[in-house]
Amino acid sequence: MNDHDPYPTADDAAKGKLVLKIQRPLGAPRGREDLDLRISPDYACKLKGNLVDNGFHVSDVTELSAGSALQVVATSLTAAGGVGALAYVVVEFLRKDHGKEYCLYVNDKRIQFKGLSVRQARRMLAEQAQAALGREPELGEDEHADKPADDELLE
Repeated sequence: MNDHDPYPTADDAAKGKLVLKIQRPLGAPRGREDLDLRISPDYACKLKGNLVDNGFHVSDVTELSAGSALQVVATSLTAAGGVGALAYVVVEFLRKDHGKEYCLYVNDKRIQFKGLSVRQARRMLAEQAQAALGREPELGEDEHADKPADDELLE
């Protein structure tokens, strides 16, 4: 895969590469606080566990499309603290558990955190998730701010 491809290939997930795509569920009406996370099957269980540990309601979605190599995890943002909480869980998951190469997309836009601080990465992901929900980004307080590793640079 290269930076010009809009999506990772099925081979990327099949080769064990971490692929994560975050988007509003297909056909979901505006105003719903749900996002789908499409993730490489090898990593789905760990991410789901992290989400549940942080108060998210998650469920598996069966996607009946030919050749889908990603597992779909539906999550509701309402009970867990919204996009800021989701950004916290995802950035920590990528940073701590899977510091190797990954492909992250939010609403069809490739996101890269290389060279950003943890705080900047969470803010960027939260803003993109807000856009995926069809809302203007809200620059509110980050309840996870001021942790010792917030200024650590991501690779």
